[in-house]
This record gives sequence, C-alpha cells and structure tokens, in this order.
Amino acid sequence: MIFNLLHSIIKAMKKHATQNQELLDALLMLHAGASKNTLRKKLSQKMIYVNDEVVVNPKFEVSVGDCIEERKPMPTIGKNIPILYQDSSIIVVVKPPGLLSVNTTKDTNSLHSRIKRHVKAPVVYPVHRLDKETSGLIVFALTQKARDALKSQMAERKITREYHALIHGAMEPATQTVTLTLNEKKDLTMEVIDKGSVKATTTFTSLKQYKKTTLVHCKLHSGKKHQIRVTLAHLGWPILGDETYGAPKGGKRMCLHAFHLEFSHPVSGKKLTFTDEINFGV
Repeated sequence: MIFNLLHSIIKAMKKHATQNQELLDALLMLHAGASKNTLRKKLSQKMIYVNDEVVVNPKFEVSVGDCIEERKPMPTIGKNIPILYQDSSIIVVVKPPGLLSVNTTKDTNSLHSRIKRHVKAPVVYPVHRLDKETSGLIVFALTQKARDALKSQMAERKITREYHALIHGAMEPATQTVTLTLNEKKDLTMEVIDKGSVKATTTFTSLKQYKKTTLVHCKLHSGKKHQIRVTLAHLGWPILGDETYGAPKGGKRMCLHAFHLEFSHPVSGKKLTFTDEINFGV
C-alpha cells in the first residue's frame, strides 16, 4: 500500500498577516463577519496553521507577512483521536489525556482497543506507551514485522521522543541533563534510589517562564516508566496536575504532552517526523 500522509490536508484558505497582532485579531480581519467563538473553535480543532505550523493559542503573535492557513480537520478515531499517519504497517495518532495506551485487567477501553476497532484487525502491536494522563503522539504497528523493526529502533535509541511539560516554579539552570536510578514501588509508582540498574536520563530545557510556572522541553534518552514525571518531581518541579508526584491538588489535567516523534518507517526506511503542539492554557 502506498504510504498515505493523512496530515497533508487540502488547504481551504491561505492568506498573509497585514500587521503585527494576536492571531485571533488577525483571523477576525481575514474572515469578515466571522464570530470570535467560531474562530476559537477552528483554533481548538487545529484547523489554523501559521507558516505551516498548527497553532491553537488565540493570543499567538503573528508578524506582517506570516502565512495564515485554514485546513480541514484531520481524520479521527471517534471524535478526539486525530490520525496523523496510517498505512498498512503503522498508524500514528494523538492520544488524549485520561485514556490508557493499552488495556489493563480493570480497564479495557484503551487506545489500543480503539485502534483495533478502527483498522478492523484482531491484532495491533503497541510499540511504546504514554501514561494514562499524558497526551500526545504515539505509534502502533499493524504487522509483526513492523513491530519488530520499531522495537529494534527503540532499543537502539533511534526513535526520538520529545515532550512539553508545564512545571511548578522556575527551572535553574535553564538546560540540564539528569540521570537518576529508579525503582518501582508496590503501588506501581516510581521512586528515586541511590543504587540500582534502572537508569533514566532526560534533558530538560526551560522554554518560557510564567508567574508561577515554567514551560519545559523534555527529551528522553531512555524509556523508563514515569521517567519525566518522577525526575521533575525529584528536582523540585512537579508537573502541574501530577498529584501522584507532589503537585498541588486541583489541576484540570496533568500538563505533559508528547509533542514530537521521529523514527524510520519500518518497511521503507523513510524518516518520518511528527509534531503536535499543545496549549496548556497559560
């Protein structure tokens, strides 16, 4: 089957910003008669692109000459799982928060189950996982050959996975690579210990500091359970909404999103790169 890049969507509108201003204001100028609610909905549905990058934040600053496009929504599984790529070997989707990656004995309504129903196949192979409350990019293999090839890339650290996290406090220094030894406790959460064989290495970069929080870029160099969450909590910067690892109660969601995924196609060897930005509401 010819690879089907589902995110190459027909462009319905392509215009250029005429002045420096917030994106919502620019859209109001470019869409005569459109309401703010209508335009906000288009943003939330990831229909608006600025210079070929999807933007969901209405306060995003555009500059004179920036290309603003409206594109039709991506195909989805159900109402809230966008499909970025699908062919006969793999499928790449955006997992929403609150949904398990794979079934457990107590919960069988997982992303894995939904993908099996979508592709109408009895077997679909998980390649990696995201925590239930983590959102973002994830790939599943549709054949055993594809699964084996992707698992091999994972073991050789040839799959790039990057996240955005919103943390409590200000990260200092702004960039740091941290290696910790982790241990799984009886309650299935992770803890940092002095000695052991489970090493977790992550690079953190502060992207933008707000009044009480900081947006952080996280790059995995290993793939351990709860790696980003427990490392940031150990450093004193728990992720907003992550009550399991010390964040204050009351967050609407855990602010951790897998925004970047890159790997070689398991059959063609072609490099595939996916990006899905998110606005945590700050």
